[in-house]
Amino acid sequence: MIATSASPSGADEERSLEAGANAFLSKPVDFDELLAQIARLLDLEWIYAPADDPRVALEASAEPLVVVPDKELQQLHLLARLGDMQEITLWAERVARHNPHYQAFTTRILALAKGYQSKALLHLVEEQLEARAVR
Repeated sequence: MIATSASPSGADEERSLEAGANAFLSKPVDFDELLAQIARLLDLEWIYAPADDPRVALEASAEPLVVVPDKELQQLHLLARLGDMQEITLWAERVARHNPHYQAFTTRILALAKGYQSKALLHLVEEQLEARAVR
């Protein structure tokens, strides 16, 4: 069992482990750390798809990357910070359905979300936010 808490104190971790948890993660949960804990606890070795796998390849296509309006990008940023891949997937599908103009951007977001690439997804969104701040 892996316990989690949003509390910044180390007391929650100590109490959780004393109560029988096998590991502890603080929120927001880092997906890579969660996978590392699961692998350690279950004595697993993760095998990842090759980078040239079309399901996970994120190379820029010939289609230009048109980023969504500020309000949508802020909404996506919040979801990315929470690491809520299910909601991010729903967000991207909704945006793509309502405006095909953003298809290249939503396709990249969907690929990252479906691959549980939380850090890469957050990085992509924050890059876009920073680019807008510079303009």
